[in-house]
This record gives sequence, C-alpha cells and structure tokens, in this order.
Amino acid sequence: MKIYRLNLTKEKLAALPSSERRLLLLLGHALNEINVLTKLILIVGQDLPTMQIVDHVEAGQTLIFMRLLIGKLHEAWELFKSRFQADASVASKYLPRLGPQETAALEY
Repeated sequence: MKIYRLNLTKEKLAALPSSERRLLLLLGHALNEINVLTKLILIVGQDLPTMQIVDHVEAGQTLIFMRLLIGKLHEAWELFKSRFQADASVASKYLPRLGPQETAALEY
C-alpha cells in the first residue's frame, strides 16, 4: 500500500478551480463514508458468538452494512463518472498523470 501525503493549506484549496475543489471535497466525503462502513463490517464480525441468536444478529448486521457499502461504492463511482470523467477540463488535466494500471482500470 502506498500512502500519499497532501499538504493542502487553506490558501492552496482556495486557489483550486471551483470544479476541482468541489470534486476533491465530494470524493473525500465519499472515501470517508466507505472507510467507516468497511471498519464497521470488520468490527461487527470480530468476536466469537456464544449463542446462535447472537451469531444470526451479527450476520444480519454485517449484511446490512455490506448493502450500505455497496450503495456507497456505487454512489462514489457515479460521482467519479459525472464529476471527473464527464468534466473535460478536469479529466484532461489528471487522466494523463495516471499510470498504466489505473488507466486500464478505467476502460470498462
């Protein structure tokens, strides 16, 4: 896993074009929601249940969180398509910076 550090000050954020600033904030929000749901799914199924009813309840909770996660992933993909890929100014600026694997992943 690669971790990238962004030093994004208030001034740098204000200097971004409005479409890029909105995209950054919306994608950051989507990523935060996806991370929270992923962690909840991992937490729900961690312990060993002592009773069968507890096992069924935890399985139900996990399925509910998974459905929410699938929905959030779909929303994030639609956001990416509509705000990144459909915006020619943003796409032409950032798509050439992607590596070969990332470019291949976008060709669906």
